Amino acid sequence: MIGDLSAVMPAIGSALGISKYESKIDLPATEKAVVLVVDGLGYDLLLEHYELAPYLSSLIADPLLVGVPSTTATSLTSLATGVPPGQHGLVGYTMRVPETGARLNALSWDQQVDPKSWQPYRPVLAEVNDFGVRSVGINLSKFAGSGLTQCISNGVEFVGADTPWERTEAALAFLDSTDRGLAYTYEPWLDNAGHGAGTDSKKWRETLTAIDSD
Repeated sequence: MIGDLSAVMPAIGSALGISKYESKIDLPATEKAVVLVVDGLGYDLLLEHYELAPYLSSLIADPLLVGVPSTTATSLTSLATGVPPGQHGLVGYTMRVPETGARLNALSWDQQVDPKSWQPYRPVLAEVNDFGVRSVGINLSKFAGSGLTQCISNGVEFVGADTPWERTEAALAFLDSTDRGLAYTYEPWLDNAGHGAGTDSKKWRETLTAIDSD
């Protein structure tokens, strides 16, 4: 049976020894874990370009399904909360605000809408703290406090890091500082390259290679 994106964080919580979480993905028990999201890199793309990313390709296992639509804000929120889009409420790149009729852009969060009211589920990253597991969200500095950041990591320590290397260093430093820890880090540049130049472009291919080597 193929798992789905919303099963990832609960499975990691289970691997960290937290009995609250049910694991639908086979993961080994651990005291520390890092979740690295490479936005815009799906199973099929990695298979097609395995020679550009030998390390990431070596990790290929059974694919995970994503929700509908598979846009960034929707998928990241399903990953973070462990629930599907119909429950967490981020059901697209843009959504209509019922009270005003205006369109809310889920990435720029350009309407006066409380993220914690729109997305009421507590992220797994925050919940694990209740069970003695420290957590951190590592992302671009400009995303600190954004509406989407609040939806996916409300109540979690935020570390701004603007290059892949800085994000790797921040994750390692965090895990070195704790006996039990969970770090989440997000890599946006491949998705940006794909939207701007296409997934067969020189820019996209070079970006994938850089992410794999870092």
